[in-house]
Amino acid sequence: MTCIVAIETDEGVTMGADRRVSWGTQYETSGTAKIAEVGGLLIGVSGARRLSNLAQTIDPPMHHLTWDVDRWVALHLIPTLRAQMAAHGYDKQESNKSVSDGNMLVAVGGRCYEIASDWAWTRNDSNAYAIGSGSLFAKGAVSALTRQGVTSPAELVRQGLEVAAAHDIGVGPPFDVCGQRWDADLHPIGGS
Repeated sequence: MTCIVAIETDEGVTMGADRRVSWGTQYETSGTAKIAEVGGLLIGVSGARRLSNLAQTIDPPMHHLTWDVDRWVALHLIPTLRAQMAAHGYDKQESNKSVSDGNMLVAVGGRCYEIASDWAWTRNDSNAYAIGSGSLFAKGAVSALTRQGVTSPAELVRQGLEVAAAHDIGVGPPFDVCGQRWDADLHPIGGS
């Protein structure tokens, strides 16, 4: 159980996560953050802790990163993540397809990508992302706060996490919030 929230703006990505880990009816506070800075990326993982352990220790192929970030995520980052899982005995298969035990939010050059358990990525036009058991509470809070005029990405992330923690026993403080600046070198002129 987890909640990871990210807000993307013209200035970059602000991402936050809780530290509660749970299994069955038990939970505890983790001593490590669910978000890690890895080779210029911010990676937040919900789901199995092993998935998080491995994803947050990859060596991202940054030498292939160009202004076409979407292509890099599909053709370089995701295969690197999958290879990391396979190399350490965590290559799960369902219906002859590789799957993971969770979802990820990855910030690359100031853009946010949600990577699903089937290794597909998506971006949305609301620029607000949330994964984990508390994600619907967090998304609702971010939407309501945005409509009330709250514009600070850090405040939106923190409030989203607090609302999720109030309504989902699998989400709890402390909360870690960090950010990644927009990298103009990775985006074409006029691109977003």
